[in-house]
Amino acid sequence: VAGVVRHAVARGVAAAEAILRERRDVGLVVGFSWGGGVLHELLATYDGPALLLAPTSLAMATVAMRRRRPGGYFRRPDRVAVVVASQDDFCPTPDTADLYEHLGCRVHRVRDNHVLSRRASVDLIIDLKHQLLALSSSSTSPRSAAPAPGSSAHR
Repeated sequence: VAGVVRHAVARGVAAAEAILRERRDVGLVVGFSWGGGVLHELLATYDGPALLLAPTSLAMATVAMRRRRPGGYFRRPDRVAVVVASQDDFCPTPDTADLYEHLGCRVHRVRDNHVLSRRASVDLIIDLKHQLLALSSSSTSPRSAAPAPGSSAHR
């Protein structure tokens, strides 16, 4: 199973990078759940705005039998927002929030579950989308990679 997860993540990152190379008009990459875990890996090379919603990065790293926590570095953590839910059975909030705070990202904790469907969560996500798109439109630096499968790109 570990090899399958590692392969699936690598394929997701490669597909995302190919899309971003092809499309220069991507203003924001959004990754939810598994897509957030793939986007996490992509952020080592992608420097555009990114929104991770309930990313399963820690669970994916555990299943992939990584010896260390996912992390490393992100090219532009100041352009990354992360939303974690207090009642998320897939992403333990303290550990997930700590990981992304340690990486320098803006972490937002919401009182919700993994689906992030409560009104306050949805309102926050919409607000973060607008903030991150504003960063994209004010930037002149080229993007380096692409949206992760299970993710969506917006302009």
